[in-house]
Order: sequence, then C-alpha cells, then structure tokens
Amino acid sequence: MRQVLFFPSITYFAMPMALLAMGMNLYHLQQMLHWHSDMARFIVAYGLLALLILSLFYFPHLFRRSRQVLVKEWRHPFQLSFFPLMSISWFFSAYFLVRYVPSYAQIGVTLFWMVLTVHALLNLILLNRWLFDHQLTLDHMRPSWFILLSGNFVAVLVGLELVGQQEWMWLFYSAALFMWFIFAAVLLYRLIFIAPIEEQYRPSLFIFLAPPSLASIAALQLFANPWHLAVWAPYGFACTMLAIWIISGRRFIRNGISMISWSYIFPLAAFGLANQYLYATLHRSFFLMVALAVLGGMVLLAALITGWLIRVAVERIRSKFA
Repeated sequence: MRQVLFFPSITYFAMPMALLAMGMNLYHLQQMLHWHSDMARFIVAYGLLALLILSLFYFPHLFRRSRQVLVKEWRHPFQLSFFPLMSISWFFSAYFLVRYVPSYAQIGVTLFWMVLTVHALLNLILLNRWLFDHQLTLDHMRPSWFILLSGNFVAVLVGLELVGQQEWMWLFYSAALFMWFIFAAVLLYRLIFIAPIEEQYRPSLFIFLAPPSLASIAALQLFANPWHLAVWAPYGFACTMLAIWIISGRRFIRNGISMISWSYIFPLAAFGLANQYLYATLHRSFFLMVALAVLGGMVLLAALITGWLIRVAVERIRSKFA
C-alpha cells in the first residue's frame, strides 16, 4: 500500500482534479445563491496544494533513473488514459486564478490557452494510439477513457467563462459528444457481455456521470436553449447511471477508502454542477435539492479520504522512525 501511495504515478492527479472540481461546484453554488463563505476557497487551496505537491514530486522523476517507470505508464494502453488528469487540473487552476486573483487574470487566460494546446495534443495522441495499437483489445477499455472526453467539455466550460464563446469550442464539444456516444456504448457492451470491471477499479465506474453531465452544461450554454435535446439527453443518461450506482451502493462500499476513491468526486461534482445550472435556468427547486445532496456527499467523501490519507501518512512516518 505504501509503495502504491507514494511512488509517483499519473493516476494520483485524480486527487487535485477531484478537489478542484468540487471547488468549482461549490464556488458556482455560492455565486448562484449569494452565499458568503470561505469553504470553496479552502477546497480550492487544498486542491491547488495537492496539484503543486504532486507536480513537484512527479516531474523530477522524468530526469532520474526512475523515469522508465513513468515512460512505461505513457506506453501502457490503460495508464495512458490518465494523462488528461493533469490538463483538467490545470484548466481548473487557470479558472480559479482569474476568479480569485483578478490582478493576475491575464496570466490565468494565458495559462488556459497553454493548457488547451496541450489537451488538444493529448486528444490527437491518445486517439491515434487507440486507433493504431494492434495490441489493444476490448479488455483494455476502461472507464478512464472518459477522462479525455471530460477534459474536452471542461475546456469548453472554462473557456466560456474566461474568453467567451468562440468557434473552437464547438470543435471540442462536438468531438467529445460524438466520442462519448461510442465510448459509452462500447464500454457498456464490454461490462455486460465480456467481463465486469475488476473490483479494485469499481469506483472508476462513477466516471460514467462526468461526460454527460458536463455535456449537458455545455449544451445549455452553447445553444442557449434549456429545452434542447442536447441538454436533456445527456442529463437523463447521467441520472440513470447515478440511480444504478446508488442501487449498487453495497458493491462500492465493499471497496472501502483508498486513493482510487477520489474517482467518486469529480463525476459527482460534474453532476451536481449540471443540476445547479438547470436550477439557475429553470428555477425548479428539485434541481437545487439534488445539487445540495450531491455536495453533501462529496464533502463527506473528501473528508473520509483525507482522514485515510493522514492516517496512512502517520503510519508511514512512525514505521520510518521506529
């Protein structure tokens, strides 16, 4: 467990991505309800600190002997799908830099364009690898493939906030939406007819919520029509998947708390944010109640995972000096 927790791995960037997504969820809720609180700022600071520590811990290994392990992740068909975790985390960082430090707004916008370029390259590289890798099989298909698509939708949402609506947003939106249809169908086929997800990766199934929830928000803003099919079809799919996971709750509880538990928070943050946008548009209290319930669940989960991390860190320190 200690080796898994402390050896640098691209998968650990799920932690800052989850925290920053939860921070964006809470920030939007506070702005929408005119609720004055430092809770969102605290969560964002927690997420940025985690991103900074992981970045300082991860990237130096690229210039050490251990870089072969990181290169192996890049070449692995499963772990390759986790690299967009970094670009999504930095998208959120650019957003909060503009929102919380207005004097550095131009730096935040510049950071956004840089991250957008990197994420666009990741789209081309990952899709090229998946298309032409002769060793790739259906068994390699994992929920983590949705991370890339989620990043495309996040690029649109953050871009709308920072630079306004532009033509490139339709490119990212349409590409992500089209691939979401295909990936969702293929992954469901794989899970139902080929083999269920391995038990240790079961929390990653929650990522099913993220692309449709983010697609719903993007459509709501791009089409400026709250009753458009592109808003409600993805949202309905996300609601269906969440209901299935709630019914299957005992299966997820058996997994306990570990680093992979951060996989719950980003999709829930996206789903809660979709409900917030629908409430702000339609003024139906149902959406607000769902958004608040999801937020409560995220805060509880983040507290449990943080407590687990502290306990593991304390045990490691004690064993080192024992």
